[in-house]
Amino acid sequence: MRVTELPANVVAKGLCIGCGMCTAANAGREKPLLHMAYSAEHDHAIPLISAGAAEDLPEVVCPGASMHMPQLSEATYGSIPQDSWVGHHQRIRAAHSTDEEVRKRSASGGVTTALLTYLFEKQAIDAAYCVVSEGPPGNRSGKILRHAADLATIHGSVYQPAVLGADLCALIEGSERFAFVGLPCEIAAFEILKQKDPRLAQRHVLSIGLFCGGINRFAGIDYYLRRFGTGLEGATSIDYRYGAWPGKIRLVDAQGKAHEIARIRGNSRWNILRYVVGFQGYWMLPRCRMCPDQISDFADIAVGDPHLPRFRSKLGLGHSAVVLRSDRGVEWYDKALADGFITDEPLQREELIESQGYTLDNRRHALAYSRVARKLGMAAPDMSTYPEFERPGFRHYKYAMVDLLKIRLRGVRQLRLLYIPIQVFEYLFITLAPRVFVNRLVNLFRNK
Repeated sequence: MRVTELPANVVAKGLCIGCGMCTAANAGREKPLLHMAYSAEHDHAIPLISAGAAEDLPEVVCPGASMHMPQLSEATYGSIPQDSWVGHHQRIRAAHSTDEEVRKRSASGGVTTALLTYLFEKQAIDAAYCVVSEGPPGNRSGKILRHAADLATIHGSVYQPAVLGADLCALIEGSERFAFVGLPCEIAAFEILKQKDPRLAQRHVLSIGLFCGGINRFAGIDYYLRRFGTGLEGATSIDYRYGAWPGKIRLVDAQGKAHEIARIRGNSRWNILRYVVGFQGYWMLPRCRMCPDQISDFADIAVGDPHLPRFRSKLGLGHSAVVLRSDRGVEWYDKALADGFITDEPLQREELIESQGYTLDNRRHALAYSRVARKLGMAAPDMSTYPEFERPGFRHYKYAMVDLLKIRLRGVRQLRLLYIPIQVFEYLFITLAPRVFVNRLVNLFRNK
């Protein structure tokens, strides 16, 4: 994951994800070498090299430019995982916070907030490093939180670009014991930083990795919101998982009016198609389509939504799928469980894999996406997967072609009117089983 390319080259290739992890190169320097700034062309923040700093720029850590799963696994755990689908793990559970308010405000079961609260209360950490999810949409960034009360600012999911590295240098240069929360690519980059700086590793108490389906550009989010008479421009706040699980979008516009908009549950079939177009199709960052890690293989504890019927049936009651990977992850989880901060129940390995659907399947077989990307004239990261996934199947190349063609076609404005028809075609025909086709066709015309 160490790269010698200038960050500008990574941006030019379309591989930047705007995470800001590269700004760790500023640590210990009086004048910063890199700074993050919003780019209208890329529709997310990108790293810019300070004047006269190009020659002094050292190797940077960039999860957008490279991702080598076997090497990272060897460095983190000492071996390649026996279970390539789930990664190194000691236990898998379904859990939620015992604080009902935390559970309600969280993306799923509130396990991340509950664990961080426990660490603060036991004085095991002085700080938690997380993306703050409050304020205008463009303000999502990494912050050092020093009090348990500050954790109220990290609730919910962030389906948009966020500069996690905004306060990273302060974290590196400080002396605080801390917990680190990030997406899979950011957790992997953080592990590299720890290898480079043993002092950082000594102060690191716990990492919590979030499951991730990819980062979406602001324009895609705006595309969906405009269907409901609002948009991101001038918005003072946005919550992507507001209210009872799995949550609605709640946006407060420039006039102070609140809009609550359904995502998947409680929405019409046509609006769901529009949601998929806006959030999971044309505007997704290309690098996110070529990612081999969806479930945070290199975190001490990984958490995400368990999309299973037995949890969907519990309306409004969120749960988190929890993968306990390291010894210290197990240790702190068990302590929080014993002291009543969280409660859990069994979750089988097969259920975890099922709960992530085709996303985990496609991410593990990301080589199909990188190969198709090159055929389409797109750049691909320097990447290697676990040996089991080096030979993707036909369906992986099929999904890769569909997903990447959408991103390529996004720049052709004349095709905007075809987004929904193309999505309908994909929805009906990408799964070739006749029974599934008939059921989907009936649901579509019933608009359910």
